[in-house]
Amino acid sequence: MKNTLVVMVLLMTIGCQAATSQHDDLTETFDKYIRATKSDSPAEQLEYLHPRVFDFISKDTLLLGLELIKQSTMIKAGNEKIVSKSDVITHDGVQYALLTYSQQLSMDVSDMKGQGGANVAISLMLNELKSQYGADNVVFNEKLFTVEMTTTNYVYAILDSKYREWKYLPKTKELAHVTEQVVPDTIRQRF
Repeated sequence: MKNTLVVMVLLMTIGCQAATSQHDDLTETFDKYIRATKSDSPAEQLEYLHPRVFDFISKDTLLLGLELIKQSTMIKAGNEKIVSKSDVITHDGVQYALLTYSQQLSMDVSDMKGQGGANVAISLMLNELKSQYGADNVVFNEKLFTVEMTTTNYVYAILDSKYREWKYLPKTKELAHVTEQVVPDTIRQRF
């Protein structure tokens, strides 16, 4: 009886450590992904996307889009924080998790300052952004002429033995057709 109890405690401890290790690896890889989004090389960011994304959108197209975003001074992103991590679920030997993270966006609209109709255009834009991100998450800074937003984003984390580390697939309406091909229905229903 005493040996059984010791074995059970040992197994539970090992199981908890393995789960903690999975979450630590998941967080560490996500942090690397975020650093890649801020690097001078947009190609580095592509290394963290799930490879099946490129079956639907070419690497060249994505790279061009990322380079254009990088060159733009209008929108700046930062202060990414993981809000929550789901449990890791294994399906057919592949591990899945869902990360929820927040991000601060700052949109410079100073080019509109002094333009005819700028107030109406900014008001319409603010209404649209507030409906998309929530009224409490969008603020117009009149002094700096910037729109500050806090967004909540969801990303599937996928660990397949084919790849060295976790790969990511944003959970968005725009990528739903990709998600349906990559993430099994049973996993999508759970997350």
